[in-house]
Parts: sequence; C-alpha cells; structure tokens
Amino acid sequence: MFSALSFAAIVLIIGVAVDAAYSSSMGARGDDGWVGETRRVLAEMTGPRERTGGEIGADQIISLGVPAYNHLLDRVSEESSYALTFFADGMPLIITGELSKVVPFGGVTLEFDDFRSSGYAKGMIAKASGFLPTRWLKWIVCLNRERKLTAEIASRGEYHRGRIRTNNLRISLHELVHAYEDKPFASLENKLRSEFYERRTSGKKLRRLRGITNLYFYGPKEKFKAGFVYRYIGKDRGVELMSMGIESLMWNRFDIWNRDPELTKFLLGMLIFFGRNTNSADSAVSSFKNPPYLRSDFSG
Repeated sequence: MFSALSFAAIVLIIGVAVDAAYSSSMGARGDDGWVGETRRVLAEMTGPRERTGGEIGADQIISLGVPAYNHLLDRVSEESSYALTFFADGMPLIITGELSKVVPFGGVTLEFDDFRSSGYAKGMIAKASGFLPTRWLKWIVCLNRERKLTAEIASRGEYHRGRIRTNNLRISLHELVHAYEDKPFASLENKLRSEFYERRTSGKKLRRLRGITNLYFYGPKEKFKAGFVYRYIGKDRGVELMSMGIESLMWNRFDIWNRDPELTKFLLGMLIFFGRNTNSADSAVSSFKNPPYLRSDFSG
C-alpha cells in the first residue's frame, strides 16, 4: 500500500521535474534574449543619430519597445486584475523589475518642502518614484533644487511648477511624469511625442472632454482628439500622452497592453531610450544649476 509519505515523495519528484522542464523551455525560448535584442536596437539608435535626432523617429522608438513588449505581454495579461489595475503596486513592480535589466529604475530620494507638504502624499509620490527611470528622477530633483517639491492631497491630480497634487499611487506616478516633462532641453522627447500623437489623431477633430463625458471637473478649454483607448490620452497637443500613457502601461489600465500594442511599445521605447545611462546625460543633469521653469501648462 502507498503510504502518505510515499505519495508526498512522488508529488515532490514530479514537481521538481516540472520546474526543471519549465526552466529548460524558458531558456530554449530565449525569454531573456529580449535584453540582448533591446541593447542591439538601442546601439543602432545611439551615436551620431542621437546627437542629430534626424534619424530617430517614432518608428525607431516603437522598435526599441518591441522586445520588452513581447517578453512581458503574457505575464501582464495573466496578472491583470481589478486590484492590480487600480490600487496595488504588483503590476508596476513586475514591469519595472524586468525593465530594470536594461534601464535603472528608482533609487533617487526626492526632495520635498516638508512644511508645505502632506506626509501621506509624500509617501505615495516617493513610492511611485520607484516606477520611473533613475535618470528621469535625477532630472526632477535637479529641476526642483531651488524650490523643492510640494506634495498635496487633492481630489484631482495636478502638476504645476513643482507642486504635485495627488490622492493615490497611480496618480502620483502620472504627475511625476509631468514633473519630468517640465525639464528643458527636451526637444527630441517633444518631437517624438508630437510625431506619435499627430500620427494617431490625423484628421480627427478637437472635442470638449466635458461635453463628451459629462464630468464637471474637466474645464471648458480641455479638449481631446480620438485615436486612443482612453479619451484623456488624446488630450490636445499630446500633453497627456506620456503621463496618462505610462500610468496606463504600469497598471494595464483600459487593457492597454492588448488593446493598443503600438502605444504600449512606444511608451516602453521612450522609457528605455530616455532612461538609459549615458555619460552625456549624467553630465547634463549635474551641470544644470539654475533651471528655467518651463512648460508649466501641464495638469492632469
């Protein structure tokens, strides 16, 4: 007769064999090959092309995001749930954990005006900062060296000249993206964002967000163009493309990974391309002493 001990031993042996077979198949499929492929594409995009910006377009950025997208799609789809989508940090931890194999994320302490800031808001923003490339965070700190960030609790998120208003984790990430976009010398980022936005909204008319949604908190001047899985991503001039896009990417909001692969690949490519470590980037950040506070038109 089989004893309980014998049965348990057989189950353990089968489990080990299955794990070994799974690991072997993962290796055979080359799942980690996406890192090498990403670095190969990145190497082709840098050098003389990066300095001029002339040959780097939205298509190249999308191509850069393809390996990471293919690598992460199944896992994001499997892990996606209501809790992960709207509240928890499980999804962004999965995504940034993989992306950190090619681009450093987090690791920067943001500087706040403690007297004017909410402790709760500071905590959420600090946690959300782990979901952005380290290079982006360094720029945020540098841009706010003189004034420091102010963290406030509010019903609707907003970024304006170093002030971040938030009420949850994903909005905190959203507004941190705006804080990064506040930096000068962003002509290439702006060019790529505008190129992608114009491609997706070509021929579409501007429409009022309040009129379509009947939501009172949208101002009368807030307009969008159709062409995205969520109207707010298509806000006029693409000012929400990166912030709302990265928020959606990290929590798979609106099932963006499956419903809008092109935008997802573009966002992944932007995170990788502008988040990579380069000597010139580090030099630009460290030498930027007195930032002109530009582009204060971001709110979201």
